[in-house]
Amino acid sequence: MQNIFTKHLSLVNHFNKLVLTNRTINVLTLPICAGIKQEAKDLLSKLNIPEKPKRPLSAYMQYLFEKRPQVKVNYPNLSNIELIKKMSEDWKNLSSDLKLNYENKAKQNKEEYDKRLLQFNNNLTPEQKTVLNQIQSELREEAKKRKLKREIKQHNKPKKPASAYSLFLLSYAKEQGLNIAHAMQSGKGKWDALSEQEKEKYYKEYSEKKKKFEEELAVWEAKMIAEGREKLIRGKTLKAFDKFNEKSPVVKKSA
Repeated sequence: MQNIFTKHLSLVNHFNKLVLTNRTINVLTLPICAGIKQEAKDLLSKLNIPEKPKRPLSAYMQYLFEKRPQVKVNYPNLSNIELIKKMSEDWKNLSSDLKLNYENKAKQNKEEYDKRLLQFNNNLTPEQKTVLNQIQSELREEAKKRKLKREIKQHNKPKKPASAYSLFLLSYAKEQGLNIAHAMQSGKGKWDALSEQEKEKYYKEYSEKKKKFEEELAVWEAKMIAEGREKLIRGKTLKAFDKFNEKSPVVKKSA
C-alpha cells in the first residue's frame, strides 16, 4: 500500500496545486479545458478509485464566475486580482433578492453534492480509503509547510547570503553583461580556473555576509519568541531557549 502511495504522490501534489491553491483565481481564469479535469481522471484511474464529486461553488463564487466575462470586457486593463476586488465590491452592493437567487442555487448544489459524496465514500474499499487517507495526510502536511513559509516571509526573516561561488557568478554576469542562466553555463569553468588567492575575496565577502546574517537572524528569532511566534524559528534555537529558561533562576518578588 505504501508503494502505491509513494508512486503517485508527485502526481497528487501536482493535481492538488492545480485545483486547491488560489482557488478563486483558478476558477475565474482557467478555461474548462485547462487540463484539471483530465489530470483528476488520470490520478483516480491510476489509484483505481472512482472520481470524487467536486465541491460546488458558493453563492459568491457562482456570482464571480458568472459576471467575470462581462466585467473583463468593461474593464480590460484590470489585472485578475483587481477584477476580483471589483466584483467583490459589486457583490456587496447586490440587492438581497438577487443574492438570494445565488444562495438558493448554492444550497441546492450543496445538497446534491452531499448525496453524491456519501455514495462515493460508501463505495470505497478499505484499501482505497487507506490510500486516500495517506494522500490527504501528506497534502495537509505540505499545506502546513507552505503556510509556514508564507508566515516566515511575511515576518521578514533575514535571508541567507549567497555562497562564495554564487557571489562570483553575480560578479561575472555583471562584468560580461550576461543573465544568470548564461553566466551559470560558462561561469563554472571560470571559477575552477581561479587560484585560491583569487577566490579568497569571494570567500571573505561570503564570510562577512554570513556573520551579518547570523546576527540579524538571532535578533529576528528573539523577536519572534517575544511575540509568541516560536513555530517560525529554528528547532535548535527554540531548544537552546528552553534550556536557558530551565537553568535561569526564578526571581521571587519580595512581600
